[in-house]
Amino acid sequence: MAERGMPMESRGGARDADAIVARLDRLPFTSLHRRSCGIIAVGSFFDSFDALLLASAIAVVISVLHISFLNIGLLISAANFGMMVGAPFGGWLAEKFGRRPVLIAAIAGFGLLSVVSAFAWDFLSLLTIRFVEGLALGAEIPIAAALFNEFVPARRRARAFLFGFGTLFAAGFLFAPLVGLGCVALFGPALGWRVLFACGGLAVFVAAGMFFVLPESPRWLASKGRIREAQAILERFEASALAGGKPLPAPAVRPQVQERPTRLAELFSPAYRARTILIWILFFVTYFVAYGIASWLPTLYVKVGGLPTSQALSLTVFYGLTQVAVVFFWGSIADRLGRRRLYIIALALLALTMLAGFFVVAWLGLTGWPVLAVVAFIAGIGNGGTSAMSFLYASELFPTRMRAWAASTCTSANRIGTVLAPGAIGILLAADLGLGSVFLMVSCVAAAGLVSVVVLAPETGQGTLEEASA
Repeated sequence: MAERGMPMESRGGARDADAIVARLDRLPFTSLHRRSCGIIAVGSFFDSFDALLLASAIAVVISVLHISFLNIGLLISAANFGMMVGAPFGGWLAEKFGRRPVLIAAIAGFGLLSVVSAFAWDFLSLLTIRFVEGLALGAEIPIAAALFNEFVPARRRARAFLFGFGTLFAAGFLFAPLVGLGCVALFGPALGWRVLFACGGLAVFVAAGMFFVLPESPRWLASKGRIREAQAILERFEASALAGGKPLPAPAVRPQVQERPTRLAELFSPAYRARTILIWILFFVTYFVAYGIASWLPTLYVKVGGLPTSQALSLTVFYGLTQVAVVFFWGSIADRLGRRRLYIIALALLALTMLAGFFVVAWLGLTGWPVLAVVAFIAGIGNGGTSAMSFLYASELFPTRMRAWAASTCTSANRIGTVLAPGAIGILLAADLGLGSVFLMVSCVAAAGLVSVVVLAPETGQGTLEEASA
């Protein structure tokens, strides 16, 4: 069928796939982009919301289910361990069967299991349910990020991803403690945390909406040689642009798409080995810090800082609000600054802030909640930058044939961090090593990430996904 402004000729699958990519990247941002990317971002909001539900309710769950410091770390780590297992399996399924069906199944799965969590009766039952829910949570984010970036035109990739996907993902961290605070206030501690978990079940309705409005990735279809299906979806985007009065520039077709099967071992080939090592380190560092802080912050305010539970949750809500603002800040400068420079600045800020916190505690003996709050908020600016960039950078480093698979293995790497961080913090505190030891540990982890960027990181901010991943 003729393309608007350029005839589609039968010159082989690769040539047709190149034309699909060129037509995608020359599109203006249309109402169909907003609808498709918007519902993906909403699904990711519920991923972060559901992932942080336990951390938001843990101060209450401690007393209701009589959980020790050590078991708190295990409980927080359970879902993260499930994500570590579920992510690569979900990524493999997304490469084989498509982004859309696996994404819908993952969101429906963790939404249903969040409701089941509301009926947990003791530590072991909640631990088991959270692990199984983690399988679906782990599959969702890398697939959603890959699909989002495969829709967005090249010239708006960073801004659209960080302002859309990144902002709503960060908002999940904000709303989890906020909704938790409201549930505890309205229903009391014993029932409130259960109502909070039930709220996570709203993700099922997002999955249902996706079934009706979300198209498959034309890039993925083209990479599999399914050109007619890719064209049909692309024509919907082009029609949306024309209906909105937006011109369609002539596409610049360049040889970019290589029709190859997904080979799991290609991540370790000479062409991609350094990128794989880099992004695994960055994901580990980013989420070790992010989930370590987010998971323990309410409890640290109560147990170390001496705040009442309600004030601790309120302060955690404020922290979440700053994280949303941080995503907007980094999103506004990401394209101008470049990926590599952004990572260097953000990781340096994180490492130095945590190191300063260690000296304040070790030398001045200040361990109250104000010290914890200031260090967490400043470090959150740096960690918010690396967190917002992670899946965007992973999408740019690897080609379409292995993008979801690569991002899902990154998720496994970050889940190693999220499994280890809560438990490591719990061990340090249980051993009476104090808050300073936590700050020092996080500073060292961030410094390792900074070194990896300086040594290994390429710049990927210019050009199409195919050019960036070449």
